[in-house]
Amino acid sequence: MVSLNSLKNEIELIKKRNQRVEADKAWETSKTRIVLISVMTYLIISLYFLYMGIPRPFMNAFVPA
Repeated sequence: MVSLNSLKNEIELIKKRNQRVEADKAWETSKTRIVLISVMTYLIISLYFLYMGIPRPFMNAFVPA
């Protein structure tokens, strides 16, 4: 039969795992992450458009970002 201490240990492990999962979920939905991805996308696409010789590359890069 399972002892009370082992059940307590398992519950503590589950609680620690849930805290990690909640922290990951918070990062995935954070405004900082969204802004970082948008800015990086804009910069990369701007450089690509500039290299390709597309007119107004900095203005046109707003569409993908």
